[in-house]
Order: sequence, then structure tokens, then C-alpha cells
Amino acid sequence: MLIIAGINVLILSGLFLIVGMIKPAWLLFWMDKPSRLAIVLLVSLLAMVGVTLFGEGGRQKQLEIATSVPKSTDSAPVIPVKQP
Repeated sequence: MLIIAGINVLILSGLFLIVGMIKPAWLLFWMDKPSRLAIVLLVSLLAMVGVTLFGEGGRQKQLEIATSVPKSTDSAPVIPVKQP
């Protein structure tokens, strides 16, 4: 679930970068004269969030796989030996 969210945030940040470099006033509509530097900072923040989500999703998936594999119980049976 987090992997998909991370990919979505990365795609969104790429779209923000493309649109923000062409028309920065569309994304930063509350500013009078928005600069492209603000767009780059916003996109870099979104990219960091997306990469973190993707990494955490992969780590959780690995933990889920590691805990779902049962331990092998195919060891030799222990036979008690009577002492004389």
C-alpha cells in the first residue's frame, strides 16, 4: 500500500515540476509573483516524501514476507534413550 502511495506522490511531484516550470502562477495562485525556486523546493519536498514512502513500503513488505514463512520442522525426531 505504501509503495503505491510513494509512486503516486512521485508522479504528482513530476507533474508539479512540469506545470510549475511552465506556469508557476497556476500552482502558487495565492502569490502575486511566484518564483520557480518555490516550485523546485515544493517538488523536492514531495520527492523526498515519495521516496521515503516507497522505501518504507518495501521494508514492510520484506518484513511481512519474512514473518509469514513458517520455520522448518523437518528435523530428525528425538528418541529418548534409557540409561542402564
